[in-house]
Amino acid sequence: RQRAAKRPKTKEAFAPPEADEKFLWPLSGVRKVSSDGEKGVSQLGVVISGKAGSRVVSALPGVVEKVGRMRGFGTFVVVRHSERLITVYACLGEVTVRRGDAVKRGESVGKLPADDNSLRFMVHRSGKPENPMKYLPKGM
Repeated sequence: RQRAAKRPKTKEAFAPPEADEKFLWPLSGVRKVSSDGEKGVSQLGVVISGKAGSRVVSALPGVVEKVGRMRGFGTFVVVRHSERLITVYACLGEVTVRRGDAVKRGESVGKLPADDNSLRFMVHRSGKPENPMKYLPKGM
């Protein structure tokens, strides 16, 4: 089990993203994006393929709400960006944040495993999954 790097926790309130603040791709060098839903199953997010071992970054500034592990998602990080908006970064090989950490837009939350090139990325608004492609910049 890998431990996250030590960082100071913060209890500061975070500002909600500005209306004009743009999401960043959570993975650089994107090679492919596909739906994570299967036939007859609702889409919860997208699978973003890049280079194995790549850094995964927060799409917007926020506060790490949860770090955990779940079957089907592997190791994951949840970042809260506002009262109603969260992003989820799943299938991580390494986590570089802890619950309560404030993260900036583009700051690392983890890395892909050395033997896998796929990140599951989800956006939830008001507790409901949304298609991340409507938030991510056009083009990769």
